[in-house]
Amino acid sequence: MTWFDPDAWKLPADLIDNWKTIAGGVVAIGGAVGSLAKWGMTPLWWVWARVKRERVKPNRPLRFVYNELQSHWGPRRVGDKQGTSAFGRWHVTNMSDRDVVLLRARLASHQAKLTRIFTLGPVEFDSMNLIPAHEMTEVIVDFTFFPAIRDGREPLIADVVFTDNYEEEHRVPSVRFHYMGP
Repeated sequence: MTWFDPDAWKLPADLIDNWKTIAGGVVAIGGAVGSLAKWGMTPLWWVWARVKRERVKPNRPLRFVYNELQSHWGPRRVGDKQGTSAFGRWHVTNMSDRDVVLLRARLASHQAKLTRIFTLGPVEFDSMNLIPAHEMTEVIVDFTFFPAIRDGREPLIADVVFTDNYEEEHRVPSVRFHYMGP
């Protein structure tokens, strides 16, 4: 190649002259490939999410939704002893593949003298009713504390810990029991 021959530089000059056309073509082709990859992969991602969800055990098998209007605390008296009573109600959804019975409940910060826990069954509330797999039901808990753990009219705020028949604990954080006095 001779450096001073104008015919030798004709091809590179034409390429440089058409750089806008070449760059526009590369961008258009890249955009088309990207869109095709995005929309083409969407059904595959959807299928993968369904398969993965079926294989993975839920990290929270029981989901608790607190019923604020039907949960309260108040003073309690037995003879000359002053105590505290707290009552809570939840809608509980069993996300697992097995039936669950809630056997115990406690406040994380206080030791109750008496705790009663009832689950709504087909007909009525009972302590041994189960929460069927993939279903929702209601649970009520009645705590009695001696001596009193609360005075005044401020809400009682505490974590509630439920224990099921598989010895798994389920913590419901910062449950607010409103004051309901005599």
